[in-house]
Amino acid sequence: MTMTGHAQARLQQRAIPPLVVDLLMQFGSPSRSGGAERLMFDKSAVKRLRRYLGGARGLKTVERWLGVYAVVGDNGNLVTAGHKTERFQDQHGRRSRVGTAVLNLALSLRSSGLPS
Repeated sequence: MTMTGHAQARLQQRAIPPLVVDLLMQFGSPSRSGGAERLMFDKSAVKRLRRYLGGARGLKTVERWLGVYAVVGDNGNLVTAGHKTERFQDQHGRRSRVGTAVLNLALSLRSSGLPS
């Protein structure tokens, strides 16, 4: 995948490993955002990722980045990536509850007592 200079700078500034962007591209749930597509880990994406990583223990290795999103242009280039700090709105102006579901999942993983 190619990325813009802006995306490379943001990944480095925000400490987002390229592996997380690859996982977003493979398992992230897309939503239209302006002239691009926004990928994020919502509840169904986390389920797919958990299955791919072999369960809760595998998911725990990437739980730090479950709140990351990526914006991919129509040409397939990664435009930017960041950490979600508030809920996104859908095309109808409704707020998404994605962040809450992912946060609850991360908290349940943390309290499940799995070794780090």
